[in-house]
Amino acid sequence: GQYRSSKGKLKIVRTEALRAGFKECWQKNDYASIIEMAGRVPSAVVQEDPALLMYYDNALMRTEE
Repeated sequence: GQYRSSKGKLKIVRTEALRAGFKECWQKNDYASIIEMAGRVPSAVVQEDPALLMYYDNALMRTEE
């Protein structure tokens, strides 16, 4: 919610909030928003969290089809 409405890079992110957002976008088949949000947080945040990485990788695959 609040992360999406903000602009630019996000330095401090609560991973549980990001997970909830990714899950919500996934359920709506909104893969573009997952990819966009992943691009706005430090890459380590996504890379180091298995759940976030799964959503992100799958969103990339879905958008490439």
